[in-house]
Amino acid sequence: MRHSSTIPKRAGYTLTELVASMTAATMLMTGMASAILISSSAFQMDAGSQANKGVAAEIQADLTADLQHALSFSERTANAVTFTVPDRDGDFVPETIRYAWSGTLGDPLTYTYNGGTPVTLAGDVQRFNLTYLTRDMTGAATTPENVLLVVTNSSTPTSEEQERVDLLESWGYTVNLITASSSQASYDSAIATNDVVYVNEDIGSGDVAFKLQDSPIGVVSEEVFLADELGLAQSGQYNDLKDINIVDNTHYITSEFDTGSLRIFTNDQEVYALDGTLAGGLVSLGEYSGRPSLAILDTGAYRYGGGTSTSRRVQLPWGYNPFDFSRLNAAGETILRRSIDWAGEKVAAAAAGDEIQLFAYDIDPTDTYEFHVQDGKWLAEYFTPTLPDGATSWSITRVRFRVREDHEDTTLQLQIRPADGSLKPTTTVLETVSVDWTEFQSHSTHEWFEINFSNVTGLDPTLGYCFVIKQAISPDNDHAARILRDAENSAPNGHYIYTTNSGGSWSDPNAGKDISLEVYGTFTN
Repeated sequence: MRHSSTIPKRAGYTLTELVASMTAATMLMTGMASAILISSSAFQMDAGSQANKGVAAEIQADLTADLQHALSFSERTANAVTFTVPDRDGDFVPETIRYAWSGTLGDPLTYTYNGGTPVTLAGDVQRFNLTYLTRDMTGAATTPENVLLVVTNSSTPTSEEQERVDLLESWGYTVNLITASSSQASYDSAIATNDVVYVNEDIGSGDVAFKLQDSPIGVVSEEVFLADELGLAQSGQYNDLKDINIVDNTHYITSEFDTGSLRIFTNDQEVYALDGTLAGGLVSLGEYSGRPSLAILDTGAYRYGGGTSTSRRVQLPWGYNPFDFSRLNAAGETILRRSIDWAGEKVAAAAAGDEIQLFAYDIDPTDTYEFHVQDGKWLAEYFTPTLPDGATSWSITRVRFRVREDHEDTTLQLQIRPADGSLKPTTTVLETVSVDWTEFQSHSTHEWFEINFSNVTGLDPTLGYCFVIKQAISPDNDHAARILRDAENSAPNGHYIYTTNSGGSWSDPNAGKDISLEVYGTFTN
């Protein structure tokens, strides 16, 4: 009784004193963050021959099989469950399934497919009870045994460098020192016997230069003037502050904090932010003045200057003479420790159900190149996701892009659409989110704006999709918003497209005018 895109005709059955006990729990979703189990118990109906007992067992098998493919739930009650499963009919849209019983003795158990007419699976049902068990799980981090700390002189570390050694050793790390000005051969030899590199800000950036650019082990850096050599960004800026703004707490490094302002020092210290052109694969976890201050680059992510990162990289938000390491508070120490664990790849890789970054590209927000969204004139960014090996489907949970307010009394519509063979948006809309201009009216410059999607699920890992920005309401054909775009650089796995006739036709994909865009979501395997 496997389900197809057309609801199969299902017969009703009268069953006597039959209890189909469904006591085996079905694991639906597993991951570092959570697991959801659903078991149904006491599925009891009236009347029954041996043949009808087989029918009941078949219903049980269908329900269990469907739940095993569940992507999301919109209804979970004692007598009904509604959930989505990956696309089954090739229209790029997940299917919605509902099993339900009214709770009234003698009423039927029904099955509904994509909101159609309910089909009776069994009549005279006496009891159908669903129990939902949820459990939160935290992924354990295994402490890297060996940290290579880059210092001014390994024979005589400064007092503040020694503070770092003492703190790391109190956490159980083995700390090995290397002089910043050591030869490339010395770095390569030391890297071979360590798990992660930690660059402290007391060193001179010129002494390290490009010696860690292709490091096969993770690098955690306080020295912002190594941002370009490490492939993070073009440059950096700094100011005296106590706080940074946490913008993403879904990552392991920041998962213990709420979003918003976070104090990381006991008194004012130099807070850094990456500046200029950013790496295509850079992920900002914390910001200062709207620029990435605590940022990461994962293995294989596109780095500043070209190519992909050979290992995980973390830019810490502090470090500039005379930075006082002793002023780091408990939150700052947590960021440091978790950065070392993550960069050392001692934290479990993302599991099915975890939110991950699927696509990222950013450009200098001070650039003046922009697209004016208005009536009939829309833009889109084609992208393909970066997914873990073995992923069989994926979903989009949220999207961030840079936007500047342009006119009052306007409304934007933000859509996810499948792409056709020419990498252009199709007419199929997977989900639309409407945004009133008041939600970004404070954006006098191109600032990040985030929207959430809830129905873009069951996507094909082998296909590309398009993020479409269109105008829904505007008086006098005025511009609704200005979207920051690049002038000549290309987004990896991305292309810029636009239309001047409300999607009647689209331009050819352009690899040199991509917009700043981040896409996040989950995957199944």
